[in-house]
Amino acid sequence: MAQTNLPISFWGDALLTVAYILNRVPSKSVSSTPYELWNGVKPNLGYFHPWGCAAYIHNTFYEYGKLGPRGKKCIFIRYSEHSKGFVFIGEKANGRVTEIESHDVVFLEKVFPKTGEVEKDFQFYEMENLDYGATSHSVEDLDETFNPPKNSGSDILSIPTLMEQDHEQSQPRRSIREPIPRRRFEIEGEAFMIAPQDDEEPKTFSHALSSPKASEWIKPMEEEMESMKINQVWDLVDLPSGRRSIGNKWVLKIKRKADGSIERYKARLVAKGYTQEEGIDYEDTFSPVVRITSVRLILAIVAHMDLELYQMDVRTAFLNGELNEEIYMDQPLGFETKGQERKVCKLKRSKNGLKQASRQWNIKFHQVILKDGFTMMEEDHCVYLKTF
Repeated sequence: MAQTNLPISFWGDALLTVAYILNRVPSKSVSSTPYELWNGVKPNLGYFHPWGCAAYIHNTFYEYGKLGPRGKKCIFIRYSEHSKGFVFIGEKANGRVTEIESHDVVFLEKVFPKTGEVEKDFQFYEMENLDYGATSHSVEDLDETFNPPKNSGSDILSIPTLMEQDHEQSQPRRSIREPIPRRRFEIEGEAFMIAPQDDEEPKTFSHALSSPKASEWIKPMEEEMESMKINQVWDLVDLPSGRRSIGNKWVLKIKRKADGSIERYKARLVAKGYTQEEGIDYEDTFSPVVRITSVRLILAIVAHMDLELYQMDVRTAFLNGELNEEIYMDQPLGFETKGQERKVCKLKRSKNGLKQASRQWNIKFHQVILKDGFTMMEEDHCVYLKTF
């Protein structure tokens, strides 16, 4: 305990660790160890580690997703009595100390942190509105713009150091495109660049019409409406007495290329499914989802047999689903039929945003692919097989 930085309240865990070790090491009075006398086999001492040292246990969940660290830093306090694992203490977001038992762990035998410093080595900070794709910033510019938090116990590589290495290898260059606001994140010395949601994307239909790119947004909206017409998604009818129609909204997005330039403007008419009433506008909503194991198995078969793998995307997939319920929707804002503004759309096909949209699409797909000679596998209802 003198070598560690743990408080005296952990003396009980230290005592249990001492007893655990003494039962597995020889002594002057007994020729064999107590563990060997009790179990009849010699103990394995290869997994012993300094008490109170730091360790990283494998963490399957992290709030930053794939970009987050896969290790959670903890402090080793004793050996497990029920398994071959170890017991650690870690901290939750509210600062409470909790015990964690794990076997998938990497020990730092020369590091002895305090209980309040368990989470301090994970620094996460961001720098906004810096476009590293447009101009290589100098170290001096970065020093004036960004000062990362100081932490004497952290091995984090600061952004100026990263950019200094980059600066030595390449000369500053100018981009031929307009700079896009970026956000830079750094986790455990690894820097990541992501583009935030584009400020140019309108939130509403009226915002799109008043923006400088109004003509660019009108075009994909008209294409979406033409798709509704071709697929005969709805009929204009008078709203029946006692029924109400659900709303809709335009979802407007900018699709960009890898270099950040604009590829095209996208517009999607989405029904406000959250206003649907169960038992009236929808019944069942569930639909099967393919198992990741099935995907891995298919890829393994393709690689092993040197086959060709094809991937396809179904455009306006949900429009192929046929509805069983009577659903009425308001006419799209800005595209009301002249002289019939008071009428509503009686949906004949599924629509993005409806609660049963994915289920109706799955039912339609299932029916069509079975007619084409495929057989659904009972082990995974999203995998179909056809033999020739």
